[in-house]
Amino acid sequence: MKEIRKLLKKDKKKLIIQGSIIVLIIALGVVIINFAVSHANPNSADFLKDQRVDGLLFTRTKYETNKLIVIVKNESDEVYNLKTIDVTFKDNSGNEITTVNGYIGDKIEENGKKQLVVQTDIDLSNANTITYTINK
Repeated sequence: MKEIRKLLKKDKKKLIIQGSIIVLIIALGVVIINFAVSHANPNSADFLKDQRVDGLLFTRTKYETNKLIVIVKNESDEVYNLKTIDVTFKDNSGNEITTVNGYIGDKIEENGKKQLVVQTDIDLSNANTITYTINK
């Protein structure tokens, strides 16, 4: 035990410097991770939240590099007829980035569901919200 204390006194400056460097590296890592997470808008809870539009539920939304995948569910007891679905991406100021037209068929059976996939070449890294418009 005396030897350990003697070593600690001798190398105290060295240990303090090494400890400070480790703390700085950890703090920098936390800041970088927080920045990356806060700027990843397309995967934020608000961006991916469920939405009901004109009798359809848009749910289980996933976003992969400029590609949106969402389940469209008809929650009624009647066949739902439609032509296409416009998916509009907006930034956090509410400005439209782009609108992509999607097709899932001309009807969704009662209590049925279909998968809508839309993709664009436009950078959606600033997208904050999605709106759906049903074209009948």
